[in-house]
Amino acid sequence: MSAIGSNAAKGVHDERPVGTYSGFLAVAIGLALLASAAWIFLDAVGSARALRAGVQLSPVLVALALGLAGALVLAGMYTLQPNEAAIIQLFGAYRGTTRRAPDDTASTRAAVTASIRRSTPTTTPSRSAPARLS
Repeated sequence: MSAIGSNAAKGVHDERPVGTYSGFLAVAIGLALLASAAWIFLDAVGSARALRAGVQLSPVLVALALGLAGALVLAGMYTLQPNEAAIIQLFGAYRGTTRRAPDDTASTRAAVTASIRRSTPTTTPSRSAPARLS
């Protein structure tokens, strides 16, 4: 195979459509992870002060792991506007492309509005001439 042919083959891209879901559940999970991490950390520090002892390492590590997991969940969120596309990657490898928002209410609303406009008659109200003050 020539060098030109191998470079041309690298430029070929097969787009794989990927379905996505609404992110409200992911936001709730991410915030719950962050809140539980803060709760565990503050409880560990508070109990150490009450007992006048050193802070135990295991609750702090659990809180750190939960906080990191919550931050990663929230960092993976993205918004998709109409006529936009997003490339989905996993550890740098291409997994697919999404072109439609999971809850595409804007296009549904536009289609319903357009059908209502087509079904209603288009009459223009008549305007009377303004009265002249003499």
